[in-house]
Amino acid sequence: MSSHQLCDFFKLGLTHPSRALQWRIISIKPTPKEVASLGEVGIENDTVRAFCVWRRSTLIAASPLVLVSMITGILNLEGKFGPSSPLNAWGKILILLQGIDSIFLFAAVATGIMFWKHIARSSRCVRIGWFISFVLPIFPALFPLELVLKSEVRDSLDPAVVVSLKFSVALGYALQLLPVVITFPGGAVRAALRVRALFPHSSLAGWILIMCAPFYSVVVLVALVVVTQVAGNTLLFVGTAMVVCSP
Repeated sequence: MSSHQLCDFFKLGLTHPSRALQWRIISIKPTPKEVASLGEVGIENDTVRAFCVWRRSTLIAASPLVLVSMITGILNLEGKFGPSSPLNAWGKILILLQGIDSIFLFAAVATGIMFWKHIARSSRCVRIGWFISFVLPIFPALFPLELVLKSEVRDSLDPAVVVSLKFSVALGYALQLLPVVITFPGGAVRAALRVRALFPHSSLAGWILIMCAPFYSVVVLVALVVVTQVAGNTLLFVGTAMVVCSP
Protein backbone atom coordinates (compact mmCIF):
# COMPACT_ATOMS: atom_id res chain seq x y z
CA MET A 1 0.00 0.00 0.00
CA SER A 2 1.46 3.36 -1.06
CA SER A 3 1.75 6.36 1.25
CA HIS A 4 -1.04 8.12 -0.67
CA GLN A 5 -3.39 5.16 -0.26
CA LEU A 6 -2.47 4.89 3.41
CA CYS A 7 -3.25 8.57 3.92
CA ASP A 8 -6.63 8.13 2.21
CA PHE A 9 -7.34 5.13 4.42
CA PHE A 10 -6.70 7.12 7.61
CA LYS A 11 -8.79 10.02 6.32
CA LEU A 12 -11.66 7.63 5.69
CA GLY A 13 -11.24 6.21 9.18
CA LEU A 14 -11.58 9.69 10.68
CA THR A 15 -14.46 10.72 8.43
CA HIS A 16 -17.07 8.44 9.99
CA PRO A 17 -16.40 9.33 13.66
CA SER A 18 -16.30 13.05 12.83
CA ARG A 19 -19.61 12.75 10.99
CA ALA A 20 -21.15 10.80 13.88
CA LEU A 21 -20.20 13.60 16.28
CA GLN A 22 -21.45 16.33 13.95
CA TRP A 23 -24.45 18.12 15.48
CA ARG A 24 -25.53 19.99 12.35
CA ILE A 25 -26.31 17.07 10.08
CA ILE A 26 -27.29 19.39 7.24
CA SER A 27 -23.69 20.61 7.01
CA ILE A 28 -22.37 17.12 6.20
CA LYS A 29 -21.32 16.88 2.56
CA PRO A 30 -21.60 13.43 0.93
CA THR A 31 -18.75 12.28 -1.25
CA PRO A 32 -19.35 11.96 -5.01
CA LYS A 33 -19.46 8.19 -4.63
CA GLU A 34 -22.12 8.45 -1.93
CA VAL A 35 -24.12 10.91 -4.04
CA ALA A 36 -24.04 8.45 -6.93
CA SER A 37 -25.12 5.57 -4.68
CA LEU A 38 -28.04 7.56 -3.28
CA GLY A 39 -29.00 8.65 -6.79
CA GLU A 40 -29.40 4.99 -7.73
CA VAL A 41 -32.32 4.69 -5.28
CA GLY A 42 -33.83 8.05 -6.22
CA ILE A 43 -32.61 10.16 -3.29
CA GLU A 44 -31.84 13.61 -4.70
CA ASN A 45 -32.74 15.89 -1.78
CA ASP A 46 -29.66 17.37 -0.07
CA THR A 47 -31.18 17.12 3.41
CA VAL A 48 -32.08 13.46 3.02
CA ARG A 49 -28.64 12.77 1.57
CA ALA A 50 -26.97 14.38 4.58
CA PHE A 51 -29.15 12.33 6.93
CA CYS A 52 -28.34 9.08 5.11
CA VAL A 53 -24.58 9.54 5.14
CA TRP A 54 -24.64 10.73 8.78
CA ARG A 55 -26.63 7.66 9.77
CA ARG A 56 -24.29 5.36 7.87
CA SER A 57 -21.21 6.94 9.44
CA THR A 58 -22.78 6.68 12.91
CA LEU A 59 -23.39 2.95 12.44
CA ILE A 60 -19.85 2.43 11.10
CA ALA A 61 -18.34 4.37 14.02
CA ALA A 62 -20.37 2.31 16.53
CA SER A 63 -19.65 -1.08 14.93
CA PRO A 64 -16.19 -1.64 16.55
CA LEU A 65 -17.66 -1.09 20.02
CA VAL A 66 -20.54 -3.43 19.29
CA LEU A 67 -18.07 -6.02 17.96
CA VAL A 68 -16.00 -5.84 21.16
CA SER A 69 -19.17 -6.20 23.23
CA MET A 70 -20.19 -9.26 21.20
CA ILE A 71 -16.80 -10.93 21.60
CA THR A 72 -16.73 -10.19 25.35
CA GLY A 73 -20.22 -11.62 25.81
CA ILE A 74 -19.27 -14.83 24.02
CA LEU A 75 -16.02 -15.19 26.00
CA ASN A 76 -17.94 -14.77 29.27
CA LEU A 77 -19.91 -17.93 28.46
CA GLU A 78 -16.79 -20.08 28.81
CA GLY A 79 -17.10 -22.73 31.51
CA LYS A 80 -20.78 -22.10 32.25
CA PHE A 81 -22.20 -25.08 30.37
CA GLY A 82 -20.03 -27.97 31.54
CA PRO A 83 -21.13 -30.86 33.77
CA SER A 84 -19.65 -29.09 36.79
CA SER A 85 -21.86 -26.04 36.27
CA PRO A 86 -24.33 -25.47 39.15
CA LEU A 87 -26.96 -24.25 36.68
CA ASN A 88 -29.84 -26.41 35.52
CA ALA A 89 -31.00 -26.51 31.90
CA TRP A 90 -33.21 -23.44 32.31
CA GLY A 91 -30.41 -21.51 33.98
CA LYS A 92 -28.04 -22.34 31.13
CA ILE A 93 -30.58 -21.07 28.61
CA LEU A 94 -30.89 -17.79 30.51
CA ILE A 95 -27.12 -17.38 30.73
CA LEU A 96 -26.90 -18.08 26.99
CA LEU A 97 -29.43 -15.31 26.31
CA GLN A 98 -27.24 -12.87 28.24
CA GLY A 99 -24.18 -13.85 26.23
CA ILE A 100 -25.65 -13.65 22.73
CA ASP A 101 -27.57 -10.37 23.01
CA SER A 102 -24.79 -8.38 21.34
CA ILE A 103 -24.76 -10.80 18.41
CA PHE A 104 -28.20 -9.58 17.38
CA LEU A 105 -27.13 -5.97 17.77
CA PHE A 106 -23.97 -6.45 15.72
CA ALA A 107 -25.91 -8.27 13.00
CA ALA A 108 -28.45 -5.42 12.96
CA VAL A 109 -25.73 -2.76 12.72
CA ALA A 110 -23.98 -4.66 9.92
CA THR A 111 -27.28 -5.05 8.05
CA GLY A 112 -28.08 -1.37 8.60
CA ILE A 113 -24.72 -0.40 7.09
CA MET A 114 -25.24 -2.76 4.17
CA PHE A 115 -28.66 -1.28 3.31
CA TRP A 116 -27.83 2.30 4.31
CA LYS A 117 -29.30 3.69 1.08
CA HIS A 118 -32.70 2.14 1.90
CA ILE A 119 -33.67 4.10 5.00
CA ALA A 120 -36.83 2.17 5.90
CA ARG A 121 -35.20 -1.27 5.62
CA SER A 122 -32.04 -0.19 7.41
CA SER A 123 -33.97 1.48 10.24
CA ARG A 124 -36.20 -1.56 10.68
CA CYS A 125 -33.21 -3.90 10.98
CA VAL A 126 -31.49 -1.69 13.53
CA ARG A 127 -34.66 -1.28 15.60
CA ILE A 128 -35.31 -5.02 15.71
CA GLY A 129 -31.71 -5.81 16.63
CA TRP A 130 -31.63 -3.11 19.30
CA PHE A 131 -34.90 -4.32 20.84
CA ILE A 132 -33.71 -7.93 21.03
CA SER A 133 -30.36 -6.93 22.53
CA PHE A 134 -32.18 -4.66 25.02
CA VAL A 135 -34.67 -7.29 26.19
CA LEU A 136 -32.46 -10.39 26.36
CA PRO A 137 -30.30 -9.22 29.33
CA ILE A 138 -33.42 -8.14 31.22
CA PHE A 139 -35.36 -11.39 30.78
CA PRO A 140 -32.98 -13.64 32.81
CA ALA A 141 -32.99 -11.15 35.68
CA LEU A 142 -36.67 -11.86 36.32
CA PHE A 143 -36.01 -15.41 37.48
CA PRO A 144 -34.84 -15.95 41.08
CA LEU A 145 -31.86 -18.09 42.00
CA GLU A 146 -33.96 -21.10 43.02
CA LEU A 147 -35.22 -21.55 39.47
CA VAL A 148 -31.79 -21.63 37.80
CA LEU A 149 -29.79 -23.86 40.16
CA LYS A 150 -29.71 -27.66 40.05
CA SER A 151 -31.89 -29.16 42.77
CA GLU A 152 -28.98 -31.05 44.36
CA VAL A 153 -26.86 -27.90 44.47
CA ARG A 154 -29.71 -25.84 45.88
CA ASP A 155 -30.50 -28.39 48.60
CA SER A 156 -26.86 -28.72 49.65
CA LEU A 157 -26.38 -25.01 50.29
CA ASP A 158 -26.75 -23.47 53.73
CA PRO A 159 -29.69 -21.01 53.96
CA ALA A 160 -27.33 -18.21 54.94
CA VAL A 161 -25.22 -18.89 51.85
CA VAL A 162 -28.33 -18.85 49.67
CA VAL A 163 -29.32 -15.44 51.04
CA SER A 164 -25.81 -14.12 50.42
CA LEU A 165 -25.85 -15.45 46.86
CA LYS A 166 -29.24 -13.86 46.25
CA PHE A 167 -27.98 -10.44 47.32
CA SER A 168 -24.88 -10.88 45.18
CA VAL A 169 -26.89 -11.88 42.10
CA ALA A 170 -29.41 -9.06 42.68
CA LEU A 171 -26.64 -6.48 42.98
CA GLY A 172 -24.95 -7.84 39.87
CA TYR A 173 -28.14 -7.56 37.82
CA ALA A 174 -28.83 -4.05 39.13
CA LEU A 175 -25.33 -2.86 38.17
CA GLN A 176 -25.64 -4.54 34.77
CA LEU A 177 -29.08 -3.16 33.90
CA LEU A 178 -28.90 0.37 35.32
CA PRO A 179 -26.43 1.72 32.71
CA VAL A 180 -28.65 0.36 29.94
CA VAL A 181 -31.75 1.97 31.41
CA ILE A 182 -30.09 5.31 32.18
CA THR A 183 -28.64 5.78 28.70
CA PHE A 184 -31.91 5.03 26.90
CA PRO A 185 -33.80 8.33 27.49
CA GLY A 186 -30.71 10.48 26.90
CA GLY A 187 -30.05 8.79 23.58
CA ALA A 188 -33.69 9.12 22.55
CA VAL A 189 -33.73 12.84 23.37
CA ARG A 190 -30.49 13.51 21.45
CA ALA A 191 -31.79 11.58 18.47
CA ALA A 192 -35.06 13.54 18.52
CA LEU A 193 -33.20 16.87 18.72
CA ARG A 194 -30.98 15.94 15.78
CA VAL A 195 -33.96 14.97 13.67
CA ARG A 196 -35.80 18.09 14.81
CA ALA A 197 -32.87 20.27 13.70
CA LEU A 198 -32.77 18.48 10.36
CA PHE A 199 -36.54 18.36 9.82
CA PRO A 200 -38.11 21.27 11.79
CA HIS A 201 -41.66 20.11 11.12
CA SER A 202 -41.03 16.57 12.36
CA SER A 203 -43.20 15.39 15.26
CA LEU A 204 -40.56 12.93 16.50
CA ALA A 205 -39.52 15.13 19.44
CA GLY A 206 -43.09 15.05 20.75
CA TRP A 207 -43.14 11.27 20.62
CA ILE A 208 -40.50 11.23 23.37
CA LEU A 209 -43.34 11.98 25.80
CA ILE A 210 -45.20 8.93 24.55
CA MET A 211 -42.08 6.84 25.07
CA CYS A 212 -41.96 7.77 28.77
CA ALA A 213 -44.49 5.04 29.58
CA PRO A 214 -42.41 2.02 28.47
CA PHE A 215 -39.28 3.67 29.88
CA TYR A 216 -41.03 3.95 33.24
CA SER A 217 -41.75 0.23 33.01
CA VAL A 218 -38.05 -0.56 32.54
CA VAL A 219 -37.05 1.63 35.51
CA VAL A 220 -39.61 -0.14 37.70
CA LEU A 221 -38.39 -3.48 36.40
CA VAL A 222 -34.81 -2.81 37.48
CA ALA A 223 -36.00 -1.94 40.98
CA LEU A 224 -38.18 -5.04 41.16
CA VAL A 225 -35.37 -7.28 39.91
CA VAL A 226 -33.57 -6.85 43.21
CA VAL A 227 -36.72 -7.78 45.15
CA THR A 228 -37.42 -10.74 42.87
CA GLN A 229 -33.91 -12.14 43.27
CA VAL A 230 -33.85 -11.78 47.06
CA ALA A 231 -37.39 -12.98 47.81
CA GLY A 232 -38.55 -14.54 44.58
CA ASN A 233 -41.56 -16.80 44.15
CA THR A 234 -44.18 -17.47 41.50
CA LEU A 235 -46.73 -14.97 42.80
CA LEU A 236 -44.10 -12.24 43.03
CA PHE A 237 -42.98 -12.98 39.48
CA VAL A 238 -46.55 -12.68 38.18
CA GLY A 239 -47.10 -9.47 40.17
CA THR A 240 -43.85 -8.00 38.86
CA ALA A 241 -44.86 -8.74 35.28
CA MET A 242 -48.27 -7.10 35.81
CA VAL A 243 -46.78 -3.97 37.39
CA VAL A 244 -44.16 -3.61 34.66
CA CYS A 245 -46.68 -4.06 31.83
CA SER A 246 -49.34 -1.78 33.33
CA PRO A 247 -48.11 1.50 31.70
